[in-house]
Amino acid sequence: MSFTRRSFLAAAAPLALSAAAPKGGAGDRRPLFIVAALAPLDRTRRIDEGLTKEYLAYLRDNGVDGVLVNGSTGEFASFSTEERKRNLEVFLKHKGSLAMMCQVGSSNQPEALELTRHAQGAGADQLLLLPPFYFSQPSDDGLAAFMEPILDASELPVLLYNIPQLSGVQITLGLVRKLSGHPRLFGVKDSWGKLDNTLGYIHEKADLHVFTGASAQIQVVLEAGGAGALTGNGNVFPAETAAIVKAFRERGDVAAAQKKLDERAAILKGYAAAESQKACLEAKGLGRMYVRPPFVDLTDAQRADLKEKMRAVGALS
Repeated sequence: MSFTRRSFLAAAAPLALSAAAPKGGAGDRRPLFIVAALAPLDRTRRIDEGLTKEYLAYLRDNGVDGVLVNGSTGEFASFSTEERKRNLEVFLKHKGSLAMMCQVGSSNQPEALELTRHAQGAGADQLLLLPPFYFSQPSDDGLAAFMEPILDASELPVLLYNIPQLSGVQITLGLVRKLSGHPRLFGVKDSWGKLDNTLGYIHEKADLHVFTGASAQIQVVLEAGGAGALTGNGNVFPAETAAIVKAFRERGDVAAAQKKLDERAAILKGYAAAESQKACLEAKGLGRMYVRPPFVDLTDAQRADLKEKMRAVGALS
């Protein structure tokens, strides 16, 4: 199914109508599965266009609805502004039917505005906005003052990005309330991993589209009225993650699908996200992806260990 700016909104719109439905009821929701994309880097640590094309085809073939470019899993903080623009352009060139979300946050407002304008001009479908990082937990008033001009400048739906364990800044319910009247505010991606926080967003506002970044919480979040999954683990286990969303859409056995993903994703514990996910994709037959400092590529022994663990849980079949 092709996901454009209009079709993303059309697919997600029913979520607002059923977000207040009784827990466990699917209602009319059509949740989405979006992958937090890796940065397919070659040996020189630059984006590899051929590998990006191969990678996106792999995601499409395994049930993914869309991808997020320049997120945390995509090592955005290790790229210059111009490189972030180039990364998006390469992804857009080879996206096919995938929806394309772009993370445009920065520590400063002018750069975030520049990235916002570039993303919508280049053809992105949605935006993800990280709060300004470095200054620890500014006030909600300060964060609103930072974000409102970016929302004003956007012609696309915008999701706020809550990942305080990395950004140092929490997207509070108070901030959501301050921004809730803006027509471009579409939802939140919550990657904090604290389920109560994610459920708080869902219950706060019926038309706020909340995606979980925690793969272990997909079933609970969907049943509570969430909009879908937006995960990094979806890189390694796209079919397993898509199966959860599909089961929910079709009133199938969501619990069994979630259990299968949990069992397989357990092999990644103890490994850093981007490095291990890239090694797992290599084990699955994709070309080798490198990481940028301060990340360090896994050793041959670590890659072999992950490959054996994937084989043991049936993830290489």
